[in-house]
Amino acid sequence: KRVIHTLSHEFRTPLVAINTGTELLLDQGGKFQQDKAHSLLEAVQRGGRRLEKLVNDFMVLQQIEAGLAQRLHETRAEVVKVKDIMRAVADDFLEELPTPRDLKVTDLTDGARVKVYTIQISDAISRILENSVKFSEPHSEIEICSYVRSENALIEIRDRGLGIDCERVREAIDVFGQIDREHLEQQGGGLGLAIASRYAGLAGGSLEFSNRKGGGSVVAVVLPLNSETMRK
Repeated sequence: KRVIHTLSHEFRTPLVAINTGTELLLDQGGKFQQDKAHSLLEAVQRGGRRLEKLVNDFMVLQQIEAGLAQRLHETRAEVVKVKDIMRAVADDFLEELPTPRDLKVTDLTDGARVKVYTIQISDAISRILENSVKFSEPHSEIEICSYVRSENALIEIRDRGLGIDCERVREAIDVFGQIDREHLEQQGGGLGLAIASRYAGLAGGSLEFSNRKGGGSVVAVVLPLNSETMRK
């Protein structure tokens, strides 16, 4: 039921925008003022991008389930510094944001290294950041902080958003899982955290969830330290 409900909403909503917008432009385009036509084209573009993201997420998930992502990790994983992953993700993410957002980056790993396929882990962190933006006030700060705990490196994404019900967090990791979707207007197929969790798992890690003191949530990507780092 959840899959059907999600697909119905996520496919139909942008398709309505695309079909309605194009029909109006084709039938009455010559009668519209330029700003009205421009608004319709923007709506069509948003709908197309929303569908494209949903299809791309499905393809990524299928690659993971089929074992392709595992093979990519096994053949392309490299030992990299945690701080380098964080900085690259932060720079790329800020460039893609439609509106400016404060993003604080703090590395406390002292050069710690992990063995990962950087593209996969960067994608996982980016998806968590997207959720933080989606569920936070427009001007609230988001933090990325990394540190070492025992034999793991943690990359935490901290926000001042709605927080999360840790007892129900498994819903957010399941495919199509979005907590309280019925009560909150959420765009997306619910695949973001599912993909992020699986990418972390390929590197021998996991995701951890907690509520942030003072409001908001903390999502940590937990990755095992490279053996050379641990010997130091």
